[in-house]
Amino acid sequence: MMASRRHAANRVALCRHERAGVILLRTCLSQDLRAWWPRICAGGALAGHDYTDDNVARAVGQHFARACGREACVVYITTENPASFVAFKTPMPRPQPV
Repeated sequence: MMASRRHAANRVALCRHERAGVILLRTCLSQDLRAWWPRICAGGALAGHDYTDDNVARAVGQHFARACGREACVVYITTENPASFVAFKTPMPRPQPV
C-alpha cells in the first residue's frame, strides 16, 4: 500500500495530444512541458517531435524562454521534416575548492 501511494504521488497527468485538436494543442503541450521539465535532472534531456507544427514550436519556444531564464538549458532543433526538439538541462557548475 505504501509503495502504491509513493508511485501515485510521482505520476504526471498527461494531456491527450491526439485528441486535443488544433486549438488546445499548444495549451496541452505547455502543460506537459511544465509537468515534465522540473523532473529532468541536471545533465538530462527532454525531447519531442512535430516541431514543424506552429503550435508545437510556439509552445516549446515560450516554455524554454521562461525555463532557460531561471536555469541553464540548451534547446536544439533537428533539420528533418517534421523537425524534433531536444532540450538539455545543463549541469550546475561544481564549486571551486577554496
